[in-house]
Amino acid sequence: MLNIPYVNSAPNGCALACYSMVAKYFFPDVHKKEIAQIAEAEPKYVVWPFPFWKWILDKGVKINEFSSIDYTAWAVQGVAGLRKSVSEKEFKYYAENTKNLSAYAECIREVFSHPNFHFHWQRPTFTDLQKAFERGAVCEVLVDSHTLDEVKGFELHRLVVLDVQMDNVVVHDPRVRPMERHIKRNVPKALFIKAWLEAVSNPELCTYEKEKAR
Repeated sequence: MLNIPYVNSAPNGCALACYSMVAKYFFPDVHKKEIAQIAEAEPKYVVWPFPFWKWILDKGVKINEFSSIDYTAWAVQGVAGLRKSVSEKEFKYYAENTKNLSAYAECIREVFSHPNFHFHWQRPTFTDLQKAFERGAVCEVLVDSHTLDEVKGFELHRLVVLDVQMDNVVVHDPRVRPMERHIKRNVPKALFIKAWLEAVSNPELCTYEKEKAR
């Protein structure tokens, strides 16, 4: 099981919390407030990964991103390019919860041309997650939190994976949950797959790795 520091989602949401957990795993002295500035986080808005990715790529961490979202279309065509590659409900969620979708095009181009970044334009699989975890990579996934909690509705939510077991996946869920703060969450494998790979039409897997010193 990876020893990843826990960061809760208050006040800027789950994405910033997950980026902070990833950053603190590789660089323990970094503070959430610093990551918030790097990620250009603002309360009540989606925190997109591109500025954070640029920062951590420059620090020598390698990223593999698995997604069926056509980020290159977004970079070239703007918001219209994003809309073509996501479901209507996901685009509606992004549009309603992002301050300015069109502002990320240049940063996307910088990330995609970075030597430490590898984009897999495909839906991730559970096998992709297993292989990355076995290499020692930090894995971050995008799920539907309502499916994960077995309630009605739809809400995109990010988790950091701590362990991939035979029947369960252990995650850090950045939400502050009653009686569960800082407790590692054990999710049945079938429920995890349902919330990640079935409930989200464009599921994502992002893996972070840094070469070990010899």
